[in-house]
Amino acid sequence: MTEPLGEEQLQLADLCRARAKPATDKAAYVNANREYEASEADAVTAQMIKQFEQQIARVEDAIRTLIANNPEFARGARILQSIRGFGEFTAAVLCTEIPELGTVDRRAAAALAGLALYPNDSGNRTGQRYI
Repeated sequence: MTEPLGEEQLQLADLCRARAKPATDKAAYVNANREYEASEADAVTAQMIKQFEQQIARVEDAIRTLIANNPEFARGARILQSIRGFGEFTAAVLCTEIPELGTVDRRAAAALAGLALYPNDSGNRTGQRYI
C-alpha cells in the first residue's frame, strides 16, 4: 500500500500542473502563428509567447528549488535524468506521480506507469496483449 503524498510532494505536483498550462498555451500560440501569414497580430502573439515563457521559467525555478532542497527528490531526479530523453520536468512529474520509483521492481514500475502489457487469454485462446 502506498503512503499518502507528503506536503512537499503535493507542492511539487501543484508546481508541475502550474507549468503545464502555460506550456500548452504557448504551444497553441506558436502553432496558430505558423498557420497565418505575417500580420499585425504577430507582435501581439510574440508578446503572449514571451509572457508564457516567463511564467514557465518562474515555475521551473520553483520546481528546481524544491527538488534541490529535498534529498529524496534530488536523488530520484538525478537517477531519472540519467536516462536518455528524461529532462528536469519529466523527472519532477515522475517524482510526484510515481513516488514508488526506486522502491519497486521494473515490472511494478511499468504497471504503475501504465506501460505494462496484460494478457487477454482465456482457456486455450491467446488474445492480444494490451496496456
